[in-house]
Amino acid sequence: MMTAAWTRDYTYLALRMHKRLKKISFSPFVDGYFGPPEWKTTIEAEAMQEPQALLEAAQRLTTQLPQQDFSIERKHVLKANMRSLETICRLLCGEQIPLRDLVERCLDIRPSYIPDSYFEEARRIHDEVLPGKGTIFDRLRAWHRRRELPWEKRDLLTQIVPTILAELRRRTAERIGLPEGETLDLHFPEDMRFGGGCFYQGNYRSCIELNKNVPPKLYRQFDTLCHECYPGHHTEFVHKDQFLYRQRGFEEVATMCLLTPAIVISEGIAMQAREILFEPEEAYQWLGEQITTQLGRDLDSNPLEEERIMYAQNMLEGVACNAALMQEDSKPDEEVREYMIRYLRGGADLDALRDPIERIYIFSYHYGTQLLRPHLQGPQRLANFRLLLQEPLLPSDLQKREPI
Repeated sequence: MMTAAWTRDYTYLALRMHKRLKKISFSPFVDGYFGPPEWKTTIEAEAMQEPQALLEAAQRLTTQLPQQDFSIERKHVLKANMRSLETICRLLCGEQIPLRDLVERCLDIRPSYIPDSYFEEARRIHDEVLPGKGTIFDRLRAWHRRRELPWEKRDLLTQIVPTILAELRRRTAERIGLPEGETLDLHFPEDMRFGGGCFYQGNYRSCIELNKNVPPKLYRQFDTLCHECYPGHHTEFVHKDQFLYRQRGFEEVATMCLLTPAIVISEGIAMQAREILFEPEEAYQWLGEQITTQLGRDLDSNPLEEERIMYAQNMLEGVACNAALMQEDSKPDEEVREYMIRYLRGGADLDALRDPIERIYIFSYHYGTQLLRPHLQGPQRLANFRLLLQEPLLPSDLQKREPI
């Protein structure tokens, strides 16, 4: 089997799986595609394939992979990707796979309960930074309210966001590098399920969506722009496009599957994106100054507070991981809901924990952050960051590496 045919059939399989999974999940399986347009057109035009046919195709591709004329490192990553795709196909066929095994097969990480002491530390930080009466959640909400744009002025976001993005892009171009012609299209929809998203279009262009119906918490918005744009997801995608897809011919990179090991590294990059561009406290000091300049009013700002609050908020990404494992271990819904609310996960979206894609994907945030943090500190952090953007790596590879 020719190598070109293998990568085409790999892409066909992923797109066919996406077509079936979107009937049962509110998250996309293929989160972005910038490969040959005729491949996507072919799959869109055909009838939906049955799960058994998808599974047989995955098994066939796995068997044929060793015979392909790929480098050792490329086969190494593709073998892990095929393990993920075959696992999802088995789920579609009705096979019951324990959640811990499912996450390990798909994301190349083995989840376990995160000690509650880790989340208690986040509560301690909130308590220390937000003294006063009422629950921590009430105090946090009041803290955000003092720092957000008034609801009637939310249209000013369309002025503030480009200013922030220009600074983030400038720093990213200087420290990380960006390909010539890279750009963003900004949209402010009012019907998003979440606060923001990056949807890569190919040709070094991303569509960035920011939820206009979310009260404009400026510090959270700032973090979102770092996460989704510079030097987070958009920056990673344009680098993968440039260095893997165009320069090295890794066609599979153009099919961005949400449940392969790459997503753990991708979310780890995005979760720590702000820290790559700014020293502690510097980011929020810069933001406060820009808001004063642009809006003509001071922002209630204490950069050290902002830094600690956002750090504590990011620690709580792991709460959903524990909640998913509690569900897996047959804990009652009410117990799971109370657990999430205890650690400020207001809303406790149990439906997301049952979604066939989301229940796996949620592990990428916490485990990606923990995996990458040692490699993104110290004097070599920028060099390591560029490596993560430009090389095909698995989480298990990073687990074996000593931080430089």
